[in-house]
Amino acid sequence: MKIDTKIRNKFLNNRPSHEIWGSKGGVSTMDPISTAIGIDILNKGGNAIDASISIASTLAVTSPNWSGLAGDSVWLYYNNKKNKTSHIDGYSVCPNKIDSDKLKKILKLKNKSFIDREEPFNTRNEGIITSMIPGTPFLLDYAWQKYGSLKFEKLIKPSINLAKKGFPISNYLFQAFDAYHKKLSKFKSTNKILKNNKKIRPGETFIQKDLSKTLYRFSKNKSKEFRNGKTIQEILKYCKNKNPFFSKSDFKNYKIIEREPFSTDYKNSKLVTTGMPTSGINLLQCFNLLKNYNLKNIKFMSDKYIEILISILQKVLRDRRKYSSDPDFIKFSQSELISRKYLKSIARKSLNNIKKTKLNLKDGGTTHFCVWDKNNNIVSATQSIGYQFGCGEIADNTGLFMNDRTWWMALKNSPNIIIPNKRCNIGHAPVIVFKNNEPYLTLGSPGGFGIIQYLFQVLSHVLNYKIDLQTAIDLPRFKISNNFEDVYLENRYERLNAILKNKNINIKFFDEWTDIVGGVEGIVKNSSGNYLNCYDVRRNSFASGLV
Repeated sequence: MKIDTKIRNKFLNNRPSHEIWGSKGGVSTMDPISTAIGIDILNKGGNAIDASISIASTLAVTSPNWSGLAGDSVWLYYNNKKNKTSHIDGYSVCPNKIDSDKLKKILKLKNKSFIDREEPFNTRNEGIITSMIPGTPFLLDYAWQKYGSLKFEKLIKPSINLAKKGFPISNYLFQAFDAYHKKLSKFKSTNKILKNNKKIRPGETFIQKDLSKTLYRFSKNKSKEFRNGKTIQEILKYCKNKNPFFSKSDFKNYKIIEREPFSTDYKNSKLVTTGMPTSGINLLQCFNLLKNYNLKNIKFMSDKYIEILISILQKVLRDRRKYSSDPDFIKFSQSELISRKYLKSIARKSLNNIKKTKLNLKDGGTTHFCVWDKNNNIVSATQSIGYQFGCGEIADNTGLFMNDRTWWMALKNSPNIIIPNKRCNIGHAPVIVFKNNEPYLTLGSPGGFGIIQYLFQVLSHVLNYKIDLQTAIDLPRFKISNNFEDVYLENRYERLNAILKNKNINIKFFDEWTDIVGGVEGIVKNSSGNYLNCYDVRRNSFASGLV
């Protein structure tokens, strides 16, 4: 089914179509500068890993609210030569000395049950005390050592120059600085960079000299810079009176883990994604539950279609917290979670007696990018520093916004509880889709635990109704809030009368084109061997084709 004019008029407000094609591959990121640099690396003979390393280090400069070296990363990598897909786990790890009771005492937290849960609203998410051992710098080095082709220094050089000489602030980045000024201004180290850039306005140049020096040292020393170099010395020095949990041994002993991905078959395609500690398993659960519905006679974007997607997500999201954890800390096979037997138990569950919680409609500081090179190698990467600008605090003399990952974990009564040396379970779910053993589509999104919601919607449009990927990204999306009943739709939806009668769904509306419903990036290869490089206008994203 192709999208018709009526649907475009109804849901896209007559927005003109935009298509970016490539004949050899392409790049899609949440930052136009990073996209340009990724394409440049591919044009200079680099492979998908090379371009991804350069993109990741650039995003650390141009998107400090979304990503950085002091955060975490998950890359889904398809190696065409070996015909193998790998889950490269660069997630943050709890320090060996961490103690949840001590953390509560330092943060002066009162004994209230909501504080102990994951992501408690406006609580324990600021300051370097909330940080965990970052994985991103170690992942970039690991990926380069094992799969890279160009010199590491060459790949990091663009980000060094951007940090040293500056780059123009987009209106989108300005809005982030403006919205989180109160959070950022609490810390002297962060205030320093704000004061050094006297004009933080759209079009003004943003310079990060300390970050440029850190990136330069990283380009020379690679991950050793974060094990025993000046950067880790500065971080530990700064943390001496601010985070008693960090130690040099935590950084020295950090390990990247290359894991096996998980998959399910759907509509003559094979969906491959990452397992724990990401939430890719939840996305596969959604599609396996969707197999129970016959959509042939259900109109695209109709009340019934949207109601089906919502009802599946409500059950999967509610069930998610019962088992989501670091896979090295569980005692069962993740495959059980996508088995018919387990999915039957989810489908039978009632949504009654849901505890009301404070709503957190916004999501974390996360970014996603996709790279597809001329040799059919693919990287679908989600990177994050937690919430917007991470914990808000820069480790002085490094320029690094530190992550706030302990906020995304529970203090007790959860499989995602804070424990020494444990990875945080997060909502990331990079995807690569195959047909006849050949990859033809990749995508991903930021958005915390909204990520699986946005990817489920977009992929369902593509796989069930053959909507082209760019249009599927442009179509309005919904987000189920963390009380599971309130469902927020972009107001480009028509009034959905049938859904309004569903007692388990309380419909509310967002503004149209809101970035609260994620930022889906993706690339799809058509039957002619050309690539449609897709991006989400909701988050100042941009794509470019490799020709």
